Amino acid sequence: MQSTYKLLCNEIVEAESNRKVLPIKALQIGDGNFIRAFLDWIFYELNNKANFEGGIVSVQSTSRGQGNRKLQQQDNLFTVHSRGLVDGKASEQTTVIDTIQESINPYEDWPAVLKQMENPELQFIFSNTTEAGLQYTMEKRSAHTAQNSFPGKLVQLLFHRFTFFNGEIERGLYILPLELVEENGQKLQQICMKVSQDWELSSEFKNWMKDSCFFCNTLVDRIVPGFPEESADLFQRYGYKDELLTICEPYHLFVIEGPEKLQQLLPYKEANLNIKFEDIKKYRELKVKILNGIHTILASQGLLMDLHTVKEAIEHPVIKPFIIQIVEGELCGHLHLEEKEQTLAYMNIVFERFQNPFIHHKLADIRLNSFSKLKTRIWPSIEQYIEINNKLPKNLMFAMTIALFGLNPQRFTVRDSEENIATLSVFQREMLTERKLTVMGDLLDKEFGCPPLQLADMAFQMVSYWENLEQNDLQTLLLKTKGDVKL
Repeated sequence: MQSTYKLLCNEIVEAESNRKVLPIKALQIGDGNFIRAFLDWIFYELNNKANFEGGIVSVQSTSRGQGNRKLQQQDNLFTVHSRGLVDGKASEQTTVIDTIQESINPYEDWPAVLKQMENPELQFIFSNTTEAGLQYTMEKRSAHTAQNSFPGKLVQLLFHRFTFFNGEIERGLYILPLELVEENGQKLQQICMKVSQDWELSSEFKNWMKDSCFFCNTLVDRIVPGFPEESADLFQRYGYKDELLTICEPYHLFVIEGPEKLQQLLPYKEANLNIKFEDIKKYRELKVKILNGIHTILASQGLLMDLHTVKEAIEHPVIKPFIIQIVEGELCGHLHLEEKEQTLAYMNIVFERFQNPFIHHKLADIRLNSFSKLKTRIWPSIEQYIEINNKLPKNLMFAMTIALFGLNPQRFTVRDSEENIATLSVFQREMLTERKLTVMGDLLDKEFGCPPLQLADMAFQMVSYWENLEQNDLQTLLLKTKGDVKL
């Protein structure tokens, strides 16, 4: 059925309106689902709502990718289909994105990529090469071909621009990595400096890269599940076929730590985009505590209640009130009024996103590396609560006990590192003995670094929860919770 539809191309777009040629303002390294549904869509909005007039050249990030070939086959056009809930109402929007003006495979035509650095109108380099892309790799400098690593390619590109423009200060670029790595801009700059040292590049270039180029820390947030299973039905609706069709939620957030001039270059307010030029720390903390933390709690409780998706779990009449108790009472009970209102507003946004009827986010996927996630997403909130209130956060501790109870390799599928699975297997086996209190205390001490003053009380409380979980079903126990957990 799909073969009866013509592949998306200029002819289809220009049947409705002439496609405008845009001046190149940005180079993006990476052409996957996320960067297309996030950055390329943002540029589309800037162009169409704020007369930004910004085109993008897309560079494939790995030699194995197929995105470049597909973009070229579709005249660098693709469809972003956002669907979800906005203010509680179903929202759906289909947009043909035309911001990419050229797509290049650097492993086949590296000189064409270098040529982009000679463009005086170029202002930005964006990247989305996954967390693995922001890693230092020792590699020999290649004079005529693309380096394998992303930082290596970036240094090649910047050095070419530095050389072509004779080190002119105003020819520096804004470099914004979108990878989900803390302090990603700062880390990328450090790696690029190390690569420059390895290759013995001039101190003049290194100073230019440090002083004229701005490596900005960023935080990005948008759920992009990828190519839809029901693509044939959507192609029928569109009247064309799109091999790069990307589904996403309506929500987006782009937080940037950068100089004031960068704000002036991006007319985000005129385009009504959710872009923030602020300290990322509070946004990252909010995202980890609320969005990621709730995800982790939902995944563990859903496992014990035979639920399969985030939507099922967040709509459960027992689980949702328990989550609200945690957020209101233990995550933001100590905050000032304005901060508390912001946190609760974000919680409501997260709930709406989780209830998206069009995105089927499996709890099993969230349970990947759950033991590690407990350490980064739940435990820091427990520590902070104790430090501020000098008492134990009983709801959070109950949630953590539920998560540990479900991390039983003998009963459930546990997807984690071999080391963590081995630790959990011993822990679960020992928790069947009369030594529960000692075993729980040892785990809290060795794996979580529990403060000594709270260790005995916390172990006692969690063992109490554990024994209740052994004797009762989770729904019954959650029904008994109100404020502090009293079982």
